[in-house]
Amino acid sequence: MNIKDIAQLAGVSKATVSRVLNNIKVRPEYKEKVDRVLKETGYKPNRIARELVSKKTKLIGMIMPSIKPNVYSHVVEGVNRLLQKKGYSLILTTTLEFGQQSSKHEVEALEFMKDRQVEGVIYVPQIICPEIIEYLKDYDTPIVSLTEKLKGTSIPALTFDDYNAAKSIVQHLIDLGHKDIAFIGITDEYYATGFLRKKGYMDALKENNMPIDDDRIINGGFTLVEGYSSARELMNKGNLKPTAIFAALDRIAYGTMSYLNKAGYRVPEDISVVGIDDDDLSSYYTPPLTTIYYDFVKTGEIIANMLLQIINDRQVLVEDRKMGFSIRKRGSAI
Repeated sequence: MNIKDIAQLAGVSKATVSRVLNNIKVRPEYKEKVDRVLKETGYKPNRIARELVSKKTKLIGMIMPSIKPNVYSHVVEGVNRLLQKKGYSLILTTTLEFGQQSSKHEVEALEFMKDRQVEGVIYVPQIICPEIIEYLKDYDTPIVSLTEKLKGTSIPALTFDDYNAAKSIVQHLIDLGHKDIAFIGITDEYYATGFLRKKGYMDALKENNMPIDDDRIINGGFTLVEGYSSARELMNKGNLKPTAIFAALDRIAYGTMSYLNKAGYRVPEDISVVGIDDDDLSSYYTPPLTTIYYDFVKTGEIIANMLLQIINDRQVLVEDRKMGFSIRKRGSAI
C-alpha cells in the first residue's frame, strides 16, 4: 500500500495525504478522512515518502572502499554515533562490492546515494582520477571527503597527517639506532595517503643524512597477503638485509612479520617492524606492533559534523581538517 492507495480510499488527493503525513495544515474533514484510513489499514508511511514535501529525509550516505579493515568500522561507528545524536540515519555502501575498482564504480555509488534522496554524502575515495574529479564538480548533493583532498574540487576534506606520522615513526627507528631502514608502501599512483607516507619516510632519512636506496623501497598493496609477498621481495634483494622495516599499514606489517618469522628472522631481535593505524590486532600480535595511532571513532564524528554543517547552512564555509596522531611503542621495534 502506498500514498496513492490511501488517497483513493479516503477520497482525497495524493497531495492532501502527503500534507497530513507531514503535519501540514489541511481542512479538518480531509484530515479526519485520511486519519481514519490510516488507522483502519494500519499503514506505516516510510520516512522518505513522509518527508518528501520538506526535502528533509534525515538520511546520510557514506561511500567507502570496504568495511573489512577494522579501522573503517571504527570510523563508521563514529559517524553513526554523531548522526544518531542529531536525528539522522546512515546508509552505507562499499565500492569494492562492485568488483574490480574503476571510476565507473565510484560514480555508480555516488548516483546510488542521490537516488536514495540522501541529504549529504561522506565519501571515502577508492580511486581518484580525472574522471571522478570532473564528475564531482557537478555533484549537487552536499558532500565531504574523508582521507583524501580531492584537488580540483571545492569539496571539504578531513585527512590524516600521514606525512608527519610517517616521519615520526621512522625517526623513532633512527632514535633506536637503526641506520638501514626499508619501506613497504602502498600504491601511490592515485592515493595521497601512499605518496605522503612514502615521502615522510624518505624525508626522515634525508634529514638524518641517511641514503635512500631504491632496493629498500617496495610499493605493494593493502593486504596482509601483499605485505607477506612484499617482504619476501624486499628480503631477496641484495646481500645486506635491513635492520628495520616501516610498513605503510598495520596489515602490511603483519604480513611482513609473518614472512620474516617463516624465513627464520626474529622480530625485533634481527629486524624491527613498525606500521601505521593501530588497528584492533596491533596490540595482540606477537610481538605487539609499534605503530601510529589515529582516533578513528573521533574521525567519524568529526567528518559527520562537517557534513551536517553544510547541510544545515549551505552558506557556511567548512574548512579542511587534519587528524593528529601519536606513536604506540610496543615490542616489535627495539
